[in-house]
Amino acid sequence: MFYADTIGAKAVYERIQQFAKTGPYARQDVPLLKKRAETGGAFKDVGG
Repeated sequence: MFYADTIGAKAVYERIQQFAKTGPYARQDVPLLKKRAETGGAFKDVGG
């Protein structure tokens, strides 16, 4: 997740959306990622 925080959730989310258009194995409905992309939140802030 460090890399995801480095490039930003929005960039990760947009790339996943691109993959989803090219094949059946990519997921489009990733609620946490979508929320982080919209709010600009970091993954390191997600408890676990």
